[in-house]
Amino acid sequence: MDKKWDVTPKGSGRWAKLFASIKPDGEIRICKKTHELLGGPAAVLLLYNPREKTIGIHPCEPQAKDAYPLRPYSYYGGREVRAHALLARHQITLPYTVRFTAPELDEERILNLD
Repeated sequence: MDKKWDVTPKGSGRWAKLFASIKPDGEIRICKKTHELLGGPAAVLLLYNPREKTIGIHPCEPQAKDAYPLRPYSYYGGREVRAHALLARHQITLPYTVRFTAPELDEERILNLD
């Protein structure tokens, strides 16, 4: 029997793409590739645009005013930030984890999660 095999290229899995998610408790996670796109920061500013209902993540220095630390959450290089304060401040309620499979970095280096 003649079988035709398709080879799956390395680096084509889900962690090879930009990815972010937010859990109902406010924990935002980004994959290694997304963290690298932000410049590999140790901390971020959490932003919210109420008109567009968009969360923004902006890299900053850890000692900056209102900086939230990014913590490692997996051995794959992902990072997480605890953003419960953002959800509470803007009265955002999430019934389930929301995944952002195409987050975009704008010209101001803000990662847009919408």
